[in-house]
Amino acid sequence: MNILSLNDCVQFVGFIYNMSEFYSQIDLFICPSIREPFGLVVIEAMAHGCPPIIAGVDGLPETLQDSNSGIIIKPTIDIKDYPKYGGSLDFLEKIDYIYDPYTDNIMMPKLVNPIHIADAVEYLFENPEVFSKMSKNAIQLINEKFDYDKHVNELYKIIMDDIKIEV
Repeated sequence: MNILSLNDCVQFVGFIYNMSEFYSQIDLFICPSIREPFGLVVIEAMAHGCPPIIAGVDGLPETLQDSNSGIIIKPTIDIKDYPKYGGSLDFLEKIDYIYDPYTDNIMMPKLVNPIHIADAVEYLFENPEVFSKMSKNAIQLINEKFDYDKHVNELYKIIMDDIKIEV
């Protein structure tokens, strides 16, 4: 039974074995997480030129530069309303708080308003020049901020500068 009648719009693909192939088949990436300490999946999407639309929660906003390479949406819906959107509150036994980057505080989780997600998607598809710029900026940001060799070299420098090893 298809309650929402989304068969023509949404495809549930299950487990993905080849992430590069997956990202090559999508236009943008939506990550409306309730809790997400880092968001490696967002970085993967950006590396493939998929501008992400993400929840402004925990560490997700650290993965992109606001409107330059994606869109951050502030969660505003009380978590107690989650069942109205088809979710269950069972997970609250495991997730009873999140980091709110807007207030720099620990707080109860909130949900991203689905209307705000839809508005962000619509904005990007009605503005292909913005979409294209975000896609290019996403790739550039990943190449600059999350370069593996650069990370290893910076880590090595910290170790060598801060830790004195006596031989």
